Amino acid sequence: MTLWDAHPNMTPDATWLQNAAGELLEEADRRGEPESRTTRTLQKVAAGAVAPTIDYVVCDQRSFAARAEAPYDLILSHSCFEHIWEPEPTLSMLADHTAALGWQSNQIDLMDHGSRETNYLEMLEYSDFAYWMTARFIPGGLNRWRAQQFIDCYEGMDMVIVAADRRIQDELPTDRNRLAKRFQQLDERELRTTELHLITRGRRDTG
Repeated sequence: MTLWDAHPNMTPDATWLQNAAGELLEEADRRGEPESRTTRTLQKVAAGAVAPTIDYVVCDQRSFAARAEAPYDLILSHSCFEHIWEPEPTLSMLADHTAALGWQSNQIDLMDHGSRETNYLEMLEYSDFAYWMTARFIPGGLNRWRAQQFIDCYEGMDMVIVAADRRIQDELPTDRNRLAKRFQQLDERELRTTELHLITRGRRDTG
């Protein structure tokens, strides 16, 4: 298993791996996924019978793409994709490195991290130019992709969408007219989605 990070801020120990495997198995069971080599391996990890070899890599995307030699059975991220300035090239690279029967499990936080308690859509109020002049230069700044854009991007790369679970707020935190024009036309469900848990399988045309 390879864990790829932008900063060395994680300690992937046995407990973390067991919990992650258990959560994936629970989701697979809930979705009626058939047993496979991947699920059997996850069962062993969750039980503590197998300890995967961990390769914890801290590097940029280009370096990671150059060093990856084989497709992965599991790619897992949490609160990561929303910080990628241009998501599509990264998602495409990860799709390339997902085995035909492999899984991706990505938890994507769509809330404005600066004003999440009062206005989780504040970053959508900026004009494109104002947004580029501010968030573009903030380390860890958020892109403005919404949930459906991530889903459409994966489907466009022929990844199989297993689950796309949304966390949806009860109401909008600001008047729709305050949003930049290109966001005003989005349906309310899309605007009220503040988190997306996207589970995908390897490309349809592989394997």
